[in-house]
Amino acid sequence: MSWSVHLIETLTGQVVARIGPTAATWSDGPLNGIPECKATVPKYGLPRRRVDGGDLPDVLREYWERSIFPWSNGLLVCYDGQPLTAGPITAPPAEKLLTVDLSAQGIEALLNQWIVLDKNYPDGEALAKGGNVKLSAGNLSRLAWLYVQQSIQRNGYLPIVDGMPDADGTANYRDMEPWNLQNNGLWKRLTEMTEVINGPDIAFRPEWMPGEEGSRIRWRMVAGSTVSPYIGQERMPRIDMTAPHSTITSVGPKVAWTPSTRVYGYGSGEGAGQIIAIATAEDSIRYRLPVLESVMADGGVDNAELVQQHTDADVAAKAKPTVQVPISLACDDPSAGVSRWWTGDACMLVPDTRWWSIPKATKPWRCINRSGTVGASTYTVELQED
Repeated sequence: MSWSVHLIETLTGQVVARIGPTAATWSDGPLNGIPECKATVPKYGLPRRRVDGGDLPDVLREYWERSIFPWSNGLLVCYDGQPLTAGPITAPPAEKLLTVDLSAQGIEALLNQWIVLDKNYPDGEALAKGGNVKLSAGNLSRLAWLYVQQSIQRNGYLPIVDGMPDADGTANYRDMEPWNLQNNGLWKRLTEMTEVINGPDIAFRPEWMPGEEGSRIRWRMVAGSTVSPYIGQERMPRIDMTAPHSTITSVGPKVAWTPSTRVYGYGSGEGAGQIIAIATAEDSIRYRLPVLESVMADGGVDNAELVQQHTDADVAAKAKPTVQVPISLACDDPSAGVSRWWTGDACMLVPDTRWWSIPKATKPWRCINRSGTVGASTYTVELQED
């Protein structure tokens, strides 16, 4: 078992220094969400770079010289040399007398600070009328990559590479007006794609830059496809709850269900011009449910078709309970070790039939989050039925 935590430069992926936190936690999920990493580090354990902070205020100068400058620097967590999660420090360090607490998030947090625009506008210049961003691609995944690629071209280099599936001929098109700033956040546009029925899962996975292993990372953008919304994987781990020598240390199924027989979804607009969509559950009569209505806010979406898709997805999701199964197991598990798969991958789950809430059949379950403590011998995966 070998854990390591490193400081990095966000814009280049360059490893600045390995640090020795007294405590650290990490996650590479939730699925289609933003990973996190937190670390408590002794002040004496931080590097001091020779380039001074110039005219920065004292506190910012310390951040700069110690390579913990928010957004400029970040954290990388590895297990046995394999990157698990990485991204920028997104808040000022919380200082104690002898230590600082660092809070970092995945590179998705930086994309959440980007706006999709056709070009960079000088200060004081109005956004161009007709300066729409028009993108089209052979599937939603390729369209998502175009969003990121176009934003990198506008905002400058970021070490993200294309790991998306090939186009399959399914036409997808987006036309975004520059004045619609509040709805044109890059991360917002990406998550909208994941929320439609059969929308692709999207993830940014850290990996070593070829030829620079151990010294520089990049992020590979991966996603599902039109054929399957799930991210492709080379192997499927096996987690056997019945094995006599299993490395599982705890299991805790959670069941959530808020049934709704009819959902009203609303998008942008006001009064009579507001976008409204309606979706009804087809199986509600079979189970003798009374009418259960709910409202889904999709106020930032200005596309009626997309609001309807989100509303359909919401009523479908509420049609049956969601069963999630957190499982703690060894980091060096021979099949499902922490460095052998990712959030978004599926595993073959062999259930213990004494659990009511876990279906009895052996079948694939999707990992929707992985998390743990740096230095621990176990980590936790959260599984959900596909």
